Amino acid sequence: MAEIKQAPGRFYVGSENDADAEITFNEKGNSNYVIASTVVNDKLQGEGIGSQLVHRVVEHARQQDKKIEPACSFARKKFEDTPEYEDVWEK
Repeated sequence: MAEIKQAPGRFYVGSENDADAEITFNEKGNSNYVIASTVVNDKLQGEGIGSQLVHRVVEHARQQDKKIEPACSFARKKFEDTPEYEDVWEK
């Protein structure tokens, strides 16, 4: 499993300035996050890194008592396929 690091508005794998994979999210009001994008470098494709990144944002939202609007297509598909995310999904 890759080491996932956190910076403001993002989780990433690799170095902060040259991430091999990252998910970015923004605050929308006081109670929501919007997942803007999920990007995984070709060398990490197929390892489930994107799914792990989405899961980290979900965990973060739960800790912060926030909901998530999965605006990026990858995150939206993960939310559709993962019933466990229903509690944080802002539909």
